[in-house]
Amino acid sequence: MGNINAVPVVSQVKSLVQVIRGDEEAARNTQEEFIRTAPVAAQINSLVHHINVSILRKLSETSHLIKNLLGR
Repeated sequence: MGNINAVPVVSQVKSLVQVIRGDEEAARNTQEEFIRTAPVAAQINSLVHHINVSILRKLSETSHLIKNLLGR
C-alpha cells in the first residue's frame, strides 16, 4: 500500500491524533506531506506555487523597471 499521508481523511485523522497526543510537529509534517503527495491537493499546491512564482517575477521586473525610469 502507498503512503497513508497521501490519503484524504485518513491523513487528517492521523494528524488529529498526533496533535491530541501532543506531537504538533509530526501533525504538521503529516499535513505538509499530504499537500505534496495527495492526488488533487498536490496539483492544487503546484498550481498555487506556480502562480505565486509568476507574480513575484512580475513584481520584481516591475520594480526594476520603475527604478530604471527613476534613475535609481
